Order: sequence, then C-alpha cells, then structure tokens
Amino acid sequence: MYKFNFNSLLRTVVYLIVFVFYTHGIPLWGSTSPSDIVSKYCKLDYNGERTPIGDINKMDDYMKDGKDYDEPGWDRFIIVSEYKVLEENYNGDGTVTIPVEYTILATLNSSPQLVLEQKKNIKVENITLVKVNDTWKIKKYIIFPRISPGSAIKLVNGWCNEIKNKSIYQGEKLDNKRKNDLLYNLNDMIKKINRLDSN
Repeated sequence: MYKFNFNSLLRTVVYLIVFVFYTHGIPLWGSTSPSDIVSKYCKLDYNGERTPIGDINKMDDYMKDGKDYDEPGWDRFIIVSEYKVLEENYNGDGTVTIPVEYTILATLNSSPQLVLEQKKNIKVENITLVKVNDTWKIKKYIIFPRISPGSAIKLVNGWCNEIKNKSIYQGEKLDNKRKNDLLYNLNDMIKKINRLDSN
C-alpha cells in the first residue's frame, strides 16, 4: 500500500514551479521587467555613476554589452531635478522601448570651457531594451549623463581638486592666476547649482 508523504509532494511542487519559471525566464525573486531595468539604470545615472566621479562598472548589469560596456568620456552633463519612467512599448521585433521623462534644470559643460547653462525644460528620451539570455538589457546608453544637482556638485568639486593638484588642465598650462580664476569660476558654479537644487 502507498503511503502519502506531504513533504515529498510539497518538494516536488516547489521543484516543478522553479523549473517552469526558470525555463520561461520568469524571475522568482525580485523583478527584472524592462521598466525595472530602466529604473535602476536611471537611478545610477542620476547618482553620477556615468561621470568621472562615479563607477561606470555599476552599469554593466543593465547593458546589452555587459562587462564589455563602455561609454565615451563625456564633456557635457545634464542636471535634472527628477525623471519618470513611462509605459513600456513592446515592438514587433522583440525589443521594448521605454520613454523616460526628464525635468532638466541646466547643462554642465567641461570642454572647451567650464560652463553652466541654465535652461529648464522637459525632455523625453527613449530607451530600447533587448533580451540577452532571457534577461532584458539596455541596447544603448542615453547621450550625456543625466545627473542630480548633488552629483553635479560632487563632479565640480572633483574638477576643483584636479585643478588644485595639477599644473596642466585640459592641455592648458596653469599659472597661479589662471588656477585661481578657474577655481573662482568653479566655486561660483557650485553656488549656482545649489540655487538650482533649492528652486
């Protein structure tokens, strides 16, 4: 006579659920929907990870190229107060496009001159994702990092430290007067960014 074993049945059901979810690329723990991937990417970007003060390697998990992911050395940074990840649009070619709405406060340029251009507007960027080994990945980075005012201040402070500790900056030989002029302009830029953040 067969003896019913509840623990054995429960174990079999759990294994079956795990197998079905795994073979269909459905996450069991945590969500990896296209919107979640874009949200995580945008948060890292907002926190300055795509700037010289950040860690670009943190983006690897969300990008199609993975560990081979790289970006140009940016000389323009968009300062944003917020971003909104909008509705997923599934395309016929197996990709997903997700618009992200950015509230732009200013643009920070490091070359050819250190300049802060204040211009407020709303801009939508479309991010396209593709499946790589059953996981959604971002096909290509957004042109120019989108950073918070706080990340912009950290970036400008980094430039200040670089100028203080070097005799050449962006190919220009720095005497003490030029160094002081640049530092004065950068400190003024920090004050302006602080005012952006408080508005």
